[in-house]
Amino acid sequence: DHSYGNQQQKGNGWPHVINTMFSVLRLAFYLGIQRLYLLGCDFRMSPEAQYAFDQGKHAGGVRSNNSTYADMCPMLDALQPHFLRHNFHVFNCSPGTHLWTFPELDFSEAIEEATGDLEQEIDPNGWYDDWKLHREQHDARTLATA
Repeated sequence: DHSYGNQQQKGNGWPHVINTMFSVLRLAFYLGIQRLYLLGCDFRMSPEAQYAFDQGKHAGGVRSNNSTYADMCPMLDALQPHFLRHNFHVFNCSPGTHLWTFPELDFSEAIEEATGDLEQEIDPNGWYDDWKLHREQHDARTLATA
């Protein structure tokens, strides 16, 4: 049971797949993101556990989603070399994933990678000092020309 015509082949030989994953990857690439961490992309659905939130799905929808995931995996496999050639690295931080195209990375490691260079304790002291000096100099110039 394929909903929305997912079983149809496109002229390019790939199955017709309706899924936001491709839009997300394209948008991240266009925005210049070089390291993308996926979370919640487990690429499997069971009648007992359809989503990570309280939302049900009928049995036909579960089969359709799993079929779509199976269609998407070889498509993502084909894209991966292009991603790497353009320095676009995708990591899957979804435990128990069935999306094996992208290297798996523990979510805590992804957080460390993404935030490792950031200041861990923010000290706002002095943030506006340069602005105050600039304002004082501006006011002094304004008074001098008046």
